[in-house]
Amino acid sequence: MDKKNSLIGFLMIAAAFLLLNMNQKQTSQQVVPETEEPLASQPTDPLDADPFATLDPQVPVQSTDDPTLFQAIDPAKAPDTHAVEKPAESITTLNNGMIEVDFTQLGGAIREIRFLQTKKGGLDDFVFNRGATRPALGLSRKKASGGIASLNYDFSLVQQSDRAVVYEYDTGKGLVFQRSFTLEDGEENKPYVIRHETVLFNRTASPIQMSELFFNLGMATPVSSDKRGEFQSFAYYSGKKDAYVRADYFTGSSGFIGIGAKTARNEFEKKIPATWAAVKNQFFVSVLTPENPGSSLHASPVDLSKIYDDQNMQTGITGEMGIQPGIIPSMGSTVLSADYYVGPKEYSRLVRLDGDQDKLMQFGFFGSISKILLALMYWIHGYVPNWGLSIVIMTIIIKLLFWPLTSMSVRSSKRMQLIAEPMKAVREKFKDDPQRVQKEMMRLYKEHGVNPMAGCLPMLIQIPVFFGLYWMLRTSAELRFESFLWVKDLSLPDTVARIGDFPVNIMPLLMGVTQFFNMQLMPVSPTADPMQQKIFKFMPFMFLFILYGFSSGLVLYWTVQNVLSGLQTALVNRKKDNFVPITEGPAPTNPDGTPAARRAHGPRTTPPKRRRK
Repeated sequence: MDKKNSLIGFLMIAAAFLLLNMNQKQTSQQVVPETEEPLASQPTDPLDADPFATLDPQVPVQSTDDPTLFQAIDPAKAPDTHAVEKPAESITTLNNGMIEVDFTQLGGAIREIRFLQTKKGGLDDFVFNRGATRPALGLSRKKASGGIASLNYDFSLVQQSDRAVVYEYDTGKGLVFQRSFTLEDGEENKPYVIRHETVLFNRTASPIQMSELFFNLGMATPVSSDKRGEFQSFAYYSGKKDAYVRADYFTGSSGFIGIGAKTARNEFEKKIPATWAAVKNQFFVSVLTPENPGSSLHASPVDLSKIYDDQNMQTGITGEMGIQPGIIPSMGSTVLSADYYVGPKEYSRLVRLDGDQDKLMQFGFFGSISKILLALMYWIHGYVPNWGLSIVIMTIIIKLLFWPLTSMSVRSSKRMQLIAEPMKAVREKFKDDPQRVQKEMMRLYKEHGVNPMAGCLPMLIQIPVFFGLYWMLRTSAELRFESFLWVKDLSLPDTVARIGDFPVNIMPLLMGVTQFFNMQLMPVSPTADPMQQKIFKFMPFMFLFILYGFSSGLVLYWTVQNVLSGLQTALVNRKKDNFVPITEGPAPTNPDGTPAARRAHGPRTTPPKRRRK
């Protein structure tokens, strides 16, 4: 392709990159903090008014032990649920070989989750829900004054096994909460799924109409590769469309010269029947999928400066899904069941979960292409156990698929150079008649088999592939901690040193160098003006600036692509072309003004036909 067409294509990609970065960019405005106190200091009933004031007195408790799964715990060892003083937090830890979960009796929920299997070995440095003010899967209810108040009651641990726990809380007014958590087998396909049930027992003589209960999804905090929290969001799926509320939704902004200004928000609320709800960061996600659709959603920001010493950790996001328990019959119960996935944001795992949870990958407009490329990369990785090398091989395969098309583009651009003089003559002769210039140009293209769009077409076709890869690689948990050559982590920039606060990243520099030399091989378009030529010279520097802080995996693809494109251009330029250009400019005409026949100068490319004797 020639430089003009390449310039158009590269400018399109650059503009798209800038738009993506603007959409993802998070402002640094101060986040409205949560008004709740830390979990351990919560009162037994944080609601302004007793929500169970209308319940009848307590009746005898019925046994719900399951001897096939649990070992009964001595009731004498269980904490006193009616203690007046604020209870100390008691942690029970279970693991299935893949995750280690700390359960807390305060709210009968999950304090935090650690991930045991990483490519670097040992524990992952990311701990889900660490330092959160609310326990994951903790219960909350709407306050009359607005907002959410946690029901952090002091539950009793009543049953436990190697992979399951049951907590229970008796309100003393005929309503009993029983909460069970079961870890899936770490050897199965769903090692990050926790099966949960909240059972509401009505031990009164009258039915109870329960108001909506909210289940907390945990808190999403930035990972080390995304300190600004650009990938953090609260997400939900209504069965028709997935939607996302990014962390910067809650921050205020003065906009650009007043355009786009917004005030800070302290919560997001929506009444909608949701199939699932989630909070996520760049590489991890927690998804609650109830057996029956939820009824409403709630999300709020978290001020991380009060939790972490790291000044880069500014904003967290937490959320809840509301579920309607309905009417609990007298001496009966209601069961609220759900699957809770907390783990890496890997397409191969999410696609096996119910409710189209693979949409959480957010592959974007070219999602179908992203999935095809991801399947190709997984297939290659099955034979080559290194994700970096898999990216290189995948890039080579993609280049080979487009090789005929790009070769045609390079040849067409080369021919454009050969008819540069006639095109120049046409523009000079008919400089006052643009329509005649266009007509003569089209005639030249047609006579000599030159397609002016051939240089741009391959770029346009490859843009969906590039952005499919872009969306696939930027949040692929598979690349986390994966090394390649000097790169320690393909999900991060390959910083090898720092000059002051400036990181020295080798891969983007190689990408810029390869792109610079690749562009030198491209022929200059005869229709390009001096300004286009100047812009073209700065294109490698523009892409170096855009991609400098991107993940090494994405920059690796772009670098290998540049090398292969340069190799292809050099090979096509060396190959002999039988094309014979004309030397004249505008078409000759007869005395009456009609076009006259004209032959190209130069050696014949085919022998003359012989006359029959």
